[in-house]
Amino acid sequence: MILPVLRHLTYISSSTYLTWQKCQHKVYLTKLAGHPYLPPNVGASAIMGTCFDAIIKDYLAKKKGINNPILKLDRVFKEIKHEDKDAVIANAYVVAGQYIKHGLADKLLASQDIKLEQELYRVINGVPILGRLDAILDGLPFDWKTRGFYSKYTASPHANYAYKVSGISGEVTAPNTTPLFDLEEINPAWATQLIFYNWLVGKFSDFYFRVHEVCHQKKDIIFVEYEGTISDEFANKLFGNVKKMWEQIHDDRYNATIAEPQPSYDLCHEYNCQCEAAVYCKSYERWLERSSKDELELA
Repeated sequence: MILPVLRHLTYISSSTYLTWQKCQHKVYLTKLAGHPYLPPNVGASAIMGTCFDAIIKDYLAKKKGINNPILKLDRVFKEIKHEDKDAVIANAYVVAGQYIKHGLADKLLASQDIKLEQELYRVINGVPILGRLDAILDGLPFDWKTRGFYSKYTASPHANYAYKVSGISGEVTAPNTTPLFDLEEINPAWATQLIFYNWLVGKFSDFYFRVHEVCHQKKDIIFVEYEGTISDEFANKLFGNVKKMWEQIHDDRYNATIAEPQPSYDLCHEYNCQCEAAVYCKSYERWLERSSKDELELA
């Protein structure tokens, strides 16, 4: 589809790119079509991740004497809009306390140089990219992930971990040697995000990642550390796709080339939250009408 651009996208972030890979029409409706800005519809699981990250960053900042107004907890919590906000924040404090108690924060404090909540911008071969990094440890990107909270499904760590500890028992599992693997083998979305972050800190080969994941299981919280590489092949292919996205949006000053939307329940109700672009999306309306009719006929 060739659609008019009424507001220009001035950079590509990893989140915008990942959204583009799922639904180009969503990026068009929320970024390019000129509609009033609508904040994403986020569930309690996403709020949990935001709160946990904020509490840990606040802890690290105080330990390292970092004074950054962006890290102030009252500011972060004030911006959260969710009906279960207070309960989620309380839960995040409990999980963050376990993370600190079991030494995960100490692993980060061992770094000589820590930067937190850094927004970085860079132009690469004519494509502007921007990202807000959770942390940069000794010049390398670091990220936190949370999974399984406020979900009907529990989360299990990926097999290729370097370190694992139970929040309840404190039992530690650490392989004798850190498994060697490329991140895209277990989570291409994480790999995409970490490649953007590597680019933003000025690394264009020998890509490295380090991630701490918090997995919620029925009777336990599992803290996991992953460390390894991302292949140059994956990074080169990724940049080719990013450049193509930029060209589709910007080659014609007044129009963008957008793939036809393919609505589905999983795509349009990710994490059980309706896509914020649905209020503008005629394709979603038609799909919803067809789905309702099908349900009635089956009944």
